[in-house]
Amino acid sequence: NYWSDYNGTDIDDNGIGESIYTINNISGPAKAQDHFPIWDDGHNGSKIIIDNSASNNWAWAKTRTWCSGSGTFHDPYVIKDCTIDGNNSGNCIFIKNSDVFFRLENCRVYNSGIGNYIAGITFEYVSKGTINNCNSSNNNANGIVLWYSQNCSITNSITDFNFNKGIRLYYTDYTSIIDNNCSDNFDGIYLGSMCNYVNITGNIVTNNRAGIDLDSWCDYCDISNNIVYNNSQDGIILRGVSNNNTISENDVNDNLSSGIMIQNDSNNNTISNNNVLDNYWYGIRVYGQSRDNMIKNNNISYNIGDGIGIEESNYNYMKKNLLFNNTGHGINIFSNLGGEG
Repeated sequence: NYWSDYNGTDIDDNGIGESIYTINNISGPAKAQDHFPIWDDGHNGSKIIIDNSASNNWAWAKTRTWCSGSGTFHDPYVIKDCTIDGNNSGNCIFIKNSDVFFRLENCRVYNSGIGNYIAGITFEYVSKGTINNCNSSNNNANGIVLWYSQNCSITNSITDFNFNKGIRLYYTDYTSIIDNNCSDNFDGIYLGSMCNYVNITGNIVTNNRAGIDLDSWCDYCDISNNIVYNNSQDGIILRGVSNNNTISENDVNDNLSSGIMIQNDSNNNTISNNNVLDNYWYGIRVYGQSRDNMIKNNNISYNIGDGIGIEESNYNYMKKNLLFNNTGHGINIFSNLGGEG
């Protein structure tokens, strides 16, 4: 039973108080007692680790007070309102081997440990997971990591002041990163090694080293409507054979290297309708054997270097761009074999 004046604790978060409740309003020599008082004093602050192929699976999680739902599309598992201090070791929230619908909501995690795949929140081999309105900041490595995952989303969350990446994806497809603040990290949003069909939209990415970085075989991604400014290297960068991506309608300003960089055999990308202003090197740079990229309808102005620079790259196309008051050339094509238009 539930007793409003129960003053015990629920240490293991199973919804049952650890101490016996004595029922004081019953008279007699022996007081009546409830050995299993219902009690929820909130999440106890411990790390949350769910492995749906082990005993600590979603069925186990459902027995904890911090998890509700049934894992379906209309009734996903929900973990919310948890605050976790990682104490500088491991992940704060770690979910793996999961293919049911679930959502993390309004959680605050910090002080996770060190490692490429260690973060405040980490998904490994996960699909159908959502991170919404969470704060994963001040971690010793990454804010959020997804690897070998698909059909996930990260929305309306804050990943600031992390020692490595704000948001880091590896081998992750069909995932959305929407309306987040990724600031004051080593890198803001980083996609590495074959992340395909990722939607990066509406994020504020500032005061990092690189703003948004697609590194190595990241294809068919959409980078749109982001505000990317005051990063110490490039604002947006595609590299390492990253092909068929779209970069559109972003504000890419005041970055200390190029605004947008396409390099290292990255082909068939479209850069359109962006404002690329006041960057400290090129507005847009294409180099390193990158070809068949389209640059059109951009405002590329007030950059300290060239507006557009094409180097050691052929068959790239430019049309209807506004190039105004760049310190270098408006368009500078050099070390190419031909094919620019």
